[in-house]
Amino acid sequence: MPLLASAFRLSSTPAAVSGVKYGNSQVCKSKVMLLYFFLDVYEKTRRPTGLFFSRRHKVRTDEDDSRASHVAMYHTPRGWYFSTRAKIGIWGSPNQGRFQESGASILVTSNELEGLNALEAGFHVYPDLYKDNNVHFFTHWTKDTDRSTGCYNIKCGGFVPAEGAELTPGQAVAPASTYDGEDHYISISLHTDPNSGDWVLFRDDLEKPLFLGHFPKELCPKLNGGAPRMAWTGFVSYPKNEPSPAMGSGHFPLEGERKAA
Repeated sequence: MPLLASAFRLSSTPAAVSGVKYGNSQVCKSKVMLLYFFLDVYEKTRRPTGLFFSRRHKVRTDEDDSRASHVAMYHTPRGWYFSTRAKIGIWGSPNQGRFQESGASILVTSNELEGLNALEAGFHVYPDLYKDNNVHFFTHWTKDTDRSTGCYNIKCGGFVPAEGAELTPGQAVAPASTYDGEDHYISISLHTDPNSGDWVLFRDDLEKPLFLGHFPKELCPKLNGGAPRMAWTGFVSYPKNEPSPAMGSGHFPLEGERKAA
């Protein structure tokens, strides 16, 4: 499968959250960029280098060799980060197969592959999970590389939605972007709360930031107070005997905005 492109507006802001600075912790300058990325696809039998991420996104596992996955990813260098934000294009996939998944997300992780701690939020199409082909907002977490802990949304103890939240895990979102038509985006951000130590999730594309909920600090001990890595990903997963679903719009970056995603 050729690698497809995704377009995010990215921000990694490790210096301060809620007006609180983090002493002498390692930080980097805030940055905002429009990125069309064209990165390595992690092929079957090859492990990713530089950034370790959940087994859910890996092409091959010892437990299940019947599925294939592809990931396009931009990630930070190793450091200590406190906040991340992405403007994510909403793209539908009406003809996607039942056991196929396609989506985009923000991700904070620890460094190691075994015992990986990871928190994630984004948007995907996953008919087997929702029984439809709509785009859904999702959250995901694990503290052992998805071996025995973690789940999507609120299917197990994990992400805690805010009361009356404008966007909740598993909720369908619309409208979707259309090729060479109108683009539709939703911006989300994930921050460490300097008081509670929890990771808090916001929606940022409306008149003011809206609190969506939090990942309790107890979920991922290796992410208490910050994260060694942050990433922005586009991903697909599907049975090996089926064609891959599109990642985003399914069109390459040379086609430009309103087409490539």
